[in-house]
Amino acid sequence: MSTTSAQIREELIEALHLDLIGPSPDDSLHADEKLDREPSRWYLCGFLVPYEAKPSDRADSTADDEFNAPNQDKSDDDPVPETTSARKACFPSSMGLSFLITSNTTQLQVTATWGDYSPSPRPQETNDPSEDPKTDTDKTRNPLRNDFIWCRSPRQETLTVSIPSYSKPHPLEIPNSQGLQLVISVSPVSQISHLPPGPHVSLFLVNKRPPADSENRDTAYAFQTALTIRSTTSFVPRPDPRGRDTEDRDERTAYLQYRDSFEFAVGHNVSAWDERNGDRCHTIGTTWIPRAEVEKVVPASPKDLGLDENALNIEALGNIADFATLRDRSVASPNSTAPGFNNSARAWLR
Repeated sequence: MSTTSAQIREELIEALHLDLIGPSPDDSLHADEKLDREPSRWYLCGFLVPYEAKPSDRADSTADDEFNAPNQDKSDDDPVPETTSARKACFPSSMGLSFLITSNTTQLQVTATWGDYSPSPRPQETNDPSEDPKTDTDKTRNPLRNDFIWCRSPRQETLTVSIPSYSKPHPLEIPNSQGLQLVISVSPVSQISHLPPGPHVSLFLVNKRPPADSENRDTAYAFQTALTIRSTTSFVPRPDPRGRDTEDRDERTAYLQYRDSFEFAVGHNVSAWDERNGDRCHTIGTTWIPRAEVEKVVPASPKDLGLDENALNIEALGNIADFATLRDRSVASPNSTAPGFNNSARAWLR
């Protein structure tokens, strides 16, 4: 049983990932899961549809559903609510990362993981009379139930990708994937981009499988997709150049304050993560649920700064006769040689 807040938080994140996306590559408990409906109706994100799928198969079929409030008595004077048109959400066919490498990097190791689902006939249940088609003629008793269960098969393939010397996208077939591809593009970093010099790489996982018919469209989808990229040489850290040449004061202030903050990868249709060892990084990857570490901030106490214990006590400040006393004397003791409030406050703020 979890006892610390960190453990509880980690379990909540794992539960959220399992509910929204599905099993992760290291989740052996749910690797071969079975669902009672199509996985595209079970999971909200994390999957790629075929690149050449029909528009009807690339969109969320439930996006136009309307959730109406319970019926209430209305008079003729009540205004008629305006009907809003829902925007259909289109599923992606690709996702990937952009990153910087050194000029002497010649190859990358790329691991692609995903899950495939296939329908199997549902076992007959004879112990429940309500499930007997001879006695039950109501076909709408459970609209989510069908005659099939969807069985998951975990997949993983690792490729060694050579860095091409041309900028056009270069596709690479992923073995045993029935049509998944890695597409890599390499270009030099522009001098006006304010990024470190060297090759700029974009690497995508693309679903080029032939589309299936509408009833079995999920058999051509790739679920729980993920990429992990490793390099023997460190990836090049990249600063955020947005605040460098802008006239926005807040952006320029943030650029100055976070000038030592870098990132090693940027996600497309997905978020990115990295494994850092100081200012070096040899592993980056994709994630559908981004995470960030927020450091705890604790202000220094007067004792930590060598100040009087009550140097910043609000009651002592209220008893000061005038500003000169506040400026020149210690708040705790008028006869003390400790720094005055002006210096104490400055030291505390630093």
